[in-house]
Amino acid sequence: MRNIQQKVIKFIDQNSLIQKSDKLLIAFSGGPDSTFLIYFFNKFSKRFKIIFSAVYIDHQLRKESKEELLFCRKYCEKINIPFYSVKINVNKFAKEHKFSIEESARILRYKKLNELAKKAECNKIVFGHTKNDNTETILLNLVKGTGISGVSGIPIKRNNIIRPILTLSKEEILTYLQFNKIKYCLDNSNLNDDFERNFLRNKIIPQLKNRINPSLDESLLKSSILIQKESGLVNSIVEDLYKLFVRKDKSSFVIDLSISRVYDNIFLSEIFKKFLKSDLKIEISANIISSLIELTQKQKGKKIKLSSNYLAIKEDEKIIVKKETKGKEFNPIKIKIGQSARFPNGTIEISEIAKNEKFSKTKDIEYITGDLLKDVFILRNWHPGDKFVPLGMKGEKKISDFLGEQKIPNEIKKNQFVLLNNGQIIWVVNYRINDKFKIVSSTKRIIKLCVKQKQV
Repeated sequence: MRNIQQKVIKFIDQNSLIQKSDKLLIAFSGGPDSTFLIYFFNKFSKRFKIIFSAVYIDHQLRKESKEELLFCRKYCEKINIPFYSVKINVNKFAKEHKFSIEESARILRYKKLNELAKKAECNKIVFGHTKNDNTETILLNLVKGTGISGVSGIPIKRNNIIRPILTLSKEEILTYLQFNKIKYCLDNSNLNDDFERNFLRNKIIPQLKNRINPSLDESLLKSSILIQKESGLVNSIVEDLYKLFVRKDKSSFVIDLSISRVYDNIFLSEIFKKFLKSDLKIEISANIISSLIELTQKQKGKKIKLSSNYLAIKEDEKIIVKKETKGKEFNPIKIKIGQSARFPNGTIEISEIAKNEKFSKTKDIEYITGDLLKDVFILRNWHPGDKFVPLGMKGEKKISDFLGEQKIPNEIKKNQFVLLNNGQIIWVVNYRINDKFKIVSSTKRIIKLCVKQKQV
């Protein structure tokens, strides 16, 4: 048993997981792994010169959670450490975001733990993942085709999260707890093979160990640590490329495909993975990455569905990702001078200003003469056949031709808005005013048109 303790201490020291005066928040489920963590750090808190507390997260998925919560609370009271408990609604999140139960639980769990750690002034969060968990993660990601980041396994440390018993097997932990007569809870849901991870754990991995490699967990842990070091270099390159080639633009995201002229598709794939995970919070799979790569080669206007909420549309040298509109028809709205109105792109305001007021220079704000206008404007989508005289030109131009010249993506173009007064198009919103209504030296009345953009 002493060897198991020393193994963990050595692992912590080698990987610089804990420093003097750290405040740890341990995720405590009452299961054998997290119970070992609580026991271990209580025993060696003076050695590491740390203080720690524990938190139980109720996923609201199992009846046993009440018993587990009570066990965890009593255990922490017995050794006199702070204890917290929080609830997360996994089923609701999974339905709203179309994620699996496992992925939803993971997202919510990390979110709550970070919130609580900040509130409790803990600088590190501790998880009880083991070598067995690492094996399951690698195989699961390998099957799903998540790339180098997936097969690198569970990180020993990432940001404020540490995993000090990743060096131990489940068997070592159970042996240790049994020898020291330490009680723990058993999660019966681990026996349910309907969950992907449980199916691997209970059906596939025992066969691999029995027929191919009895030391599978140890072999994969060593491999994953090596891959993590190598993937660190790739990740740093991807971070730099991400800043250069991905941007947020109004109500959408734009991925610049000029990257593929210089860099191999492997970097584009990694950018897609980072984008899906970080910006859209979409579960990554080989199919969705493959579909995005294929989309880069398709003609303008082609699109794919990324999730129930997002579409990816191919445009010239870029991919536009935006929330999928439900197709509701926009009814024209009347706006009087001095009023504002909401529309799908944000809020439009129309006001009269003094002649000596300083003009703002942004495409969200325009100034026109109000000398020939009525007090009521109409905001609507543009229609085929609509025409206006773009500022700086003399003749009329079709709205469709004007928008094409501006290289506006098709998906955005079809939802373009125009502002009318007395039957004439005054403004192609956010792009150009009608030359007939530009301000001249004789202008007596100045009207300010302003759009406050809606955030993604």
